[in-house]
Amino acid sequence: MAKVTDKELLEKLNTPETSGTQVTDPNLLEKLNEGTEEPGIIKRTATKIYDFFDGTKRTEYEDLPEIGSYKGEGLTSEQKRNIALGLNLTPNMKAQADIIKAQVPGATIVSDKFENPIVLFPDGKSFYLNKPGASFQDFIQTTSQILQYIPGASTALKKAGSGYVKRALYSGAAGGATSVAQDLATIPLGSKEGIDPVKLGASVVIPAGFEGVINPVGKNILRRIIGNPRFSSNGKLNERGKRAAKAAGLDVDNLDPNFLKEFAKELELGQDIEFATKSAQAGRFGIPLARSQATKDPEGFARLLEAKKGSYGSDVQSIANNFFNNQNIKIQEGAEDIARRFSKGQFETIDDAGEQIIKSIFNKAKKQDEKVSTLYNTIDKDAIFNAQESNIAVLPKNIESAIREKGTDIIDSQLTPNTIRAIQDVKNFVKKIRGTKKRKPVVKDLNDFENLRKKLNNYKVNAFGNPALKSDYKNLVSVVDEFDDFYDDALDNLLFSGDENALNIIKSARLENKIKNQLFGVRKIQSRGMKIDDKAGKVVVKILSDPDITPSETMNYIFGSSTLGAKQGSKEIIKRLKEIFGVEGTGAKFAKNSPDYQALRTGAFQKIIRDSIKQGKFSPETMSRLWDNAQKQSMPVLKELFDEKELKLIDEFIREVRKTFVPKDFANASNTASAFQRIMGGIGRGLAGIVGFKAASINGLITARIGYDRARDVASQKAAKHLVEQEFIRILPKPASPTLSAIETGTLLQNLTGDNIQAPIVPPSYLGR
Repeated sequence: MAKVTDKELLEKLNTPETSGTQVTDPNLLEKLNEGTEEPGIIKRTATKIYDFFDGTKRTEYEDLPEIGSYKGEGLTSEQKRNIALGLNLTPNMKAQADIIKAQVPGATIVSDKFENPIVLFPDGKSFYLNKPGASFQDFIQTTSQILQYIPGASTALKKAGSGYVKRALYSGAAGGATSVAQDLATIPLGSKEGIDPVKLGASVVIPAGFEGVINPVGKNILRRIIGNPRFSSNGKLNERGKRAAKAAGLDVDNLDPNFLKEFAKELELGQDIEFATKSAQAGRFGIPLARSQATKDPEGFARLLEAKKGSYGSDVQSIANNFFNNQNIKIQEGAEDIARRFSKGQFETIDDAGEQIIKSIFNKAKKQDEKVSTLYNTIDKDAIFNAQESNIAVLPKNIESAIREKGTDIIDSQLTPNTIRAIQDVKNFVKKIRGTKKRKPVVKDLNDFENLRKKLNNYKVNAFGNPALKSDYKNLVSVVDEFDDFYDDALDNLLFSGDENALNIIKSARLENKIKNQLFGVRKIQSRGMKIDDKAGKVVVKILSDPDITPSETMNYIFGSSTLGAKQGSKEIIKRLKEIFGVEGTGAKFAKNSPDYQALRTGAFQKIIRDSIKQGKFSPETMSRLWDNAQKQSMPVLKELFDEKELKLIDEFIREVRKTFVPKDFANASNTASAFQRIMGGIGRGLAGIVGFKAASINGLITARIGYDRARDVASQKAAKHLVEQEFIRILPKPASPTLSAIETGTLLQNLTGDNIQAPIVPPSYLGR
């Protein structure tokens, strides 16, 4: 305020005035009014803030220091430590005072005229327990409190996921638990306050309110003001995106490009890092997830199930059903895309892969046949057979046994005419070589053996491709194989005499023939004196011998008709096929140069997809179960087809697919809740009708029920709008630009086609999205 120094003015002021005298001098009035104006709201607010942080107007002894500056002269290190620990554990000044008095006998607590506690130590020194205003001690204690609450809050939020309700509940519970733990920890130090209910309440309410209301509202407001930031550029994460990825614990340099693309897209839609990470894991396979599916939020999942059942109205039910149907389609497309990764786009379906395998086996068997024939055609076949007394005598019986073991065990003039002729030709040939009592043995050379073999082979060729002679063909394969075995033994045991060079060439030819039989025939396998069934050879012979075999049947012969690889001998079959295809290793590296092996791998995964389709509908649950069974029962088979990286890729895909599943017990609980909700709704409507009837007879009953139904509809619409915003809005199709209303679209189509098209009615809550 200005000081009056004008002598004339002072004289007037000091001159006594009579009662009722009014000051009229303008100069005097101006001087008197100086400095008496009311301060504005900004100045008043600034003054109050300053006074709060300064604290001098609420302090009687300005020069008295705070307890934080006490050096603890004469106290033990344990006393000092306990006092410091107690002051930082609790902000409750009564508890702090108790701790000081317990640790320093003789210390007392008094208050100044503003009721601020002062500690009087026995040595005569005095300190404010907490001096009004901001101080370094306040900064230290506040920081300590924050650090104590962080571990519990962090753990709670990780467990809660991204659901706002769970985050609010979990963070409130963590805050309350921390407050109780602090109070319990101060009791051994001397506190008599026990658990502070006010502090406990604040510790629960403040974190819960922040996570449940302030945080989501603040984020939404901020996004509306500044928009969502960019996290990618030219298909790659920018620096902001890399920081977000590192915050999520991701290795930016070793991530799938599809994952990074989806991760950035979710962040740019305003999603939090946790949800963006989980959604991108499924998005890399093209699988769209609702928020509750990605975050495994049971409350959200319950809402999705209710939406499917129509609890939020037919419009939201339609949206939910469309979403789940589309999700199912995308899962199947994702599985087919993995199959295409294996085949590099060469085989789109299991039939394509099966057809490739059939053709390859046929072509390679034919090539080996031609190789053998070429060698035979260069041989001088004059070598003489000199072993009339050898085991040629049992050749007919061996052939008949081979037919029973490897063929069909059917010998019939109608079904197997060529088999009967072949057996008779062999018997006649053996008789001529061995002779009889009435007839001398006939000398036979290699040419005779070859002529018989050609005749037997011609029988086989005649039967091939004739559906009526399938059994005949299978028998003849066994006949030719058994004759070739005898032929090989005769050559190996030098039962022919003649030109040495011719014999060497014939041996080479028979060796190539043996290789052909090893690859494309049924092997004679023995282990420890036991005969082992060659299932692999039988499958190859089946493929070669059945002209009507389909690609799908071929895959079933290889992998089994149910679980992939569960068929006994499946591993041996695949190894035999790899041997035929000339593949020695496993995985993409070896499939790169072998379309046949590529087809085998692709067909295996395509079989899982095919077997997951029941009555024309793809079932992700079935696919997951089939893959689980394959891993449990047929891992050796899988390891013959896929390398570790590829098996991991399939595992990751199936893991993301499982996020879309609804646990059975959860679905049952949802059904129970729906029934209960309907019952309660009926009771509520009935009670409203009773009250209305009591108040205004039948008109009151009708009015009350209409009002109840309307209130329930309004509540349902709000719930539906919230559901769509939370679960679906980020994955719903964006409207075209410029947009047309539903009525405008219907009118336009009617003008173009002349048809009377009714425009769909769009719920008001979804317009303008």
